[in-house]
Amino acid sequence: MINFECPNCGNNFEVSDDNAGLRGKCPRCKEIFRVPEKSISEFEILKDAIFKNKNMNELYQSFLKKHDKLIIRQRVSTIDDIEYANLVLKTNPGRSQFVTLGLIEIDKKAYLNIYSRIGIINYTESAVNALRMVGLFSTYTLSLDKDNTLLLSSTRKLKNYDDEEFAGVLINLAFRADEMEESIFSGDIN
Repeated sequence: MINFECPNCGNNFEVSDDNAGLRGKCPRCKEIFRVPEKSISEFEILKDAIFKNKNMNELYQSFLKKHDKLIIRQRVSTIDDIEYANLVLKTNPGRSQFVTLGLIEIDKKAYLNIYSRIGIINYTESAVNALRMVGLFSTYTLSLDKDNTLLLSSTRKLKNYDDEEFAGVLINLAFRADEMEESIFSGDIN
C-alpha cells in the first residue's frame, strides 16, 4: 500500500501499489496529481522550511497562517535554483487572481518579485486601456512578457519587508491585477 497526502489540501490517502504513477483527483479540493511511487514516509519531509531563505520562509509562513481564508491554492517550486510560489487568491466576489512570488538572488542580495498575469494584449485598445490604468497603481510595474501577456509586478529587496508589508503588497497586487483584468478583458482570466 502507498500512503500519501494531497499536495494541495493535505487529505490523506492509502492506495494499492498498482496505482503508483497514475493521476487522481482529490475528492476534497479537486486537485489533480500523480500517486507517488512510494509511501510519503519514505520522502524527505521539509516540516516548516518551504524556502531556503530564512526571511522569505518566515514571511511566507506568516502569510499562509494569517490569510488562509484568501488562499484558494498555493504551491512552492524551484526552477534553475530560483524558488517561487504560485498562489490563487480570492479577490472580488466570485473572482480570483493568480499571483507568483519569485525569490531572486543578485550579488548576494535577495529580491522578491511579486507578479500577476493579467491577460494577453491582442488589440491596441487593450494596451491603451492598460496604460491609462497604470497611473492608478504607481507602486507597481506594468509590463509585457514575450507572449504579450500583461503583467503587474512589484520587485524589492527582501530585507525591506516585514509581515504586514509583505501581506499588504501581495494582497493589494492581487486585487489591483484583478481590477485591471476585469476592466480590460471583462472577465476572470486563468
